[in-house]
Amino acid sequence: MDLEVESEKTRAAWNVICQTYAVPKTLHKQQADTITLLRKGENVFCGSPTGSGKTLAQLATVLFTSGSALVIPPLQTIESQMCSVCKLWGINFLNLSSISEVLIGETILAQKPQILISSIEKISNPGVQKQLSNLSLKYISIDEAQVLDPETGWTKIRPYCPETWAYLRARFKAPFLLLSATMEESSLSRIAANLDLARDKIQVLYKNPDRGNIYQQRRILNKPVDIMNLDESLSFLLPAFLDSNFKKCQVFCSSRYTTDIVAAWLKSELEKIYSNLPIGNVLLVEKLTGNNTREEKDRVLELFKDGHS
Repeated sequence: MDLEVESEKTRAAWNVICQTYAVPKTLHKQQADTITLLRKGENVFCGSPTGSGKTLAQLATVLFTSGSALVIPPLQTIESQMCSVCKLWGINFLNLSSISEVLIGETILAQKPQILISSIEKISNPGVQKQLSNLSLKYISIDEAQVLDPETGWTKIRPYCPETWAYLRARFKAPFLLLSATMEESSLSRIAANLDLARDKIQVLYKNPDRGNIYQQRRILNKPVDIMNLDESLSFLLPAFLDSNFKKCQVFCSSRYTTDIVAAWLKSELEKIYSNLPIGNVLLVEKLTGNNTREEKDRVLELFKDGHS
């Protein structure tokens, strides 16, 4: 398959979709390529930075079909954000967390949602699985897919377990869309095994050509951060930032509110340090907005190239 040619066809179809749904008019390359492969029935991993438009691929690919898709967010805050985006874009959705377990089946039949949004806890419930017995899916999307990794992900504290993936694979026989800003090749191989897929059956988009991994993940905290006392909670980061070998990192926060606070603190602390040091390369702190504008997507991708930030 010539991905470039097929992605142009996807863009043409997107222009038609834009006449019916209040979706963003611009379809960026990483979005068009992801949607194209998913429509062809391929399992896809898209290693694209936060703020580069992964949500669109998860929610809007279903608009190219007449069916439904299942989206599994990693956090309640992201679950809520996805519901808001569906409302904004005019996508018919159902959040399984919002209704009683025994009503799921009849609600799906009545509403015929294009997008089903479910926490991993909900979809792992055998009672919920029974309610989905008559459902057909075009694809299953796992947001922040590193949570699936039994060695480095969240499988130890949440039910991201082989039994759940075995159920989803066997019951729906639908392609998986895996998305994350951070993923090591070894981690992706473990995820493939967890999904009972050969590694070469997952198409990888935007793997960093300069390294053996896609984006290197380092888990540095296993406890909540006190945002009212960041000097104590995060000061250990500052020496690492000043190391001559340090180039770039991305800090993930649970909400935009927390992101604003942490970004402001980092900027303030680094300004204090650099005002007293004769250093040529100054670290930049950039906050990702998540907006789906061409300017923001270009800015995000530029930030993730080589350089200090």
